[in-house]
Amino acid sequence: MLAPMQMISRWFCMRAFFDAVPYCNGARPALLIGLFLVALAGYGHEQHTLVNEKTIDATGEISGFPSHQNHVTKQPGNDAVLLGVAGAERQDHPCFMEFTWSRRNDTEHRTFTTSWRNDPCDNDESEDNSFESTRLVQQDGRFGISSLRVCNNSNSNKRLKGVEIRQIREIRESGPVSTKLAVEGDYLRPNCAVWDKASDCDLGEIAVGVNVYFDDEGATGLELICAAAELERALVSGPITEAVDPGVQHQSALSGYAGQRTARVMVGTGVELPNPPLRHYGITSIALIEHNNRPCQIKLFGRALDWRNTQESRMLGELTLERCGNLPVWADALTPSLAEESGDLYLVAAEVVCNSSNRNNDRIKGLKLLGGRIDDTGNIVRIDGNNADVQPPGNCGDFSRSVEVQCRDSDIGIRFAVAVGLEMHHTDDAFTGFRLICRNVTIDDYPGLQQDSEGF
Repeated sequence: MLAPMQMISRWFCMRAFFDAVPYCNGARPALLIGLFLVALAGYGHEQHTLVNEKTIDATGEISGFPSHQNHVTKQPGNDAVLLGVAGAERQDHPCFMEFTWSRRNDTEHRTFTTSWRNDPCDNDESEDNSFESTRLVQQDGRFGISSLRVCNNSNSNKRLKGVEIRQIREIRESGPVSTKLAVEGDYLRPNCAVWDKASDCDLGEIAVGVNVYFDDEGATGLELICAAAELERALVSGPITEAVDPGVQHQSALSGYAGQRTARVMVGTGVELPNPPLRHYGITSIALIEHNNRPCQIKLFGRALDWRNTQESRMLGELTLERCGNLPVWADALTPSLAEESGDLYLVAAEVVCNSSNRNNDRIKGLKLLGGRIDDTGNIVRIDGNNADVQPPGNCGDFSRSVEVQCRDSDIGIRFAVAVGLEMHHTDDAFTGFRLICRNVTIDDYPGLQQDSEGF
């Protein structure tokens, strides 16, 4: 995953946004500065696979030959999901079977096996070199078997000589759904003659057990025991912003000039994020882009507040004023970033360094960001630095409204808070100033973060 400044640099250099920009040839080397990632072991974002015990039932479809006088049930329970089937023979008798399971719940996370054996198998099945195995490639508790079939020697000789996984399902928060078959290994013996019909789980279910049917010559058939299941994100403890009541505003003072109108750009404005935007993310970088000398587009970059496991940075929000138009090849931008200081800083204060020297328009021509580090108690410690970017002298000329504004605790104003958005003031489709929109931070339990193609 790209660091914030690398992300901004690539954004400026990709034709998907607009054609070649002078910054790509080195005019703004700061754009190429990478994020210093701090690699620490942090809180896990593990997921639980939970089986609905009320739905557990055998399919009633036996693949192979039934022997109702001789069958044994292998069903570990406690949210175990079937991942694979193996077997071995002795004297051409399929007298040993082994089943691989995954259990991922709030008490344990592990993969394990259970087995069945019958005469003439003893405790060592390996001496015949007859061990065969097939199982899912992915064994992290998010996938399970939903269909398998067996191969027998012949109609007269019912010995089990092969097992094939026919279908798997991905377990999601909404339940199991069919997905691409991904298995490893072949369970196939030389005397496999007849493949029987499959034993299938109902739609939306996966295998949580197996009935093994056998006679005096060994295993003859398998029947899946199935159930509904769902993925539950485990609770983890870490930084999260405090929710606010509807209509409550928590804003800083104004830096720069008040405009004729205001518009908000928040974390989650104009982008899709995999987690609740205003609870889990903080701003680390800003890109303020000009068109016809008007700063009229703003993009927010940042990452999840629980940065110990989520160093990935991404665009968090964007806002373009109505008459901004298509950004031309000569568009200019301000790109201050806290990522140049450290990988764990979030925006807690900012400043319009200067406005246009033409006092008739008051357009923003310089920005400065100031960061804070979240400690283990949720307190934010401000880290001073010079994370500023300004337009050339002559454009950046009015310093009279250069005022630092801060995110402070919404109740008593002693503690720092994090910025989750900006209220942008604008006149004639050009930004003139802003207020920070803030949220308090606390340490609390929350469901482990979800990911998409860009990360958390």
